Amino acid sequence: MFEDFKDVDKDSTFEIVSNGWILRVNGRNHDDEWIDLACVFSSRADFVAALVKLEQKIKGEPRVI
Repeated sequence: MFEDFKDVDKDSTFEIVSNGWILRVNGRNHDDEWIDLACVFSSRADFVAALVKLEQKIKGEPRVI
């Protein structure tokens, strides 16, 4: 999901909307250009999984399966 990001800004945001959640992420790609991503989730499990992946990307932690 965040493979295109070299660096992720730590001030990502989310919105709670009537049909789910929107996660907005900004940062730099591998060419050092600005990149942004908005993801819409209708499942709470998918939203929380995306937050975990985002945290791992920011902190540089290995992915736990």
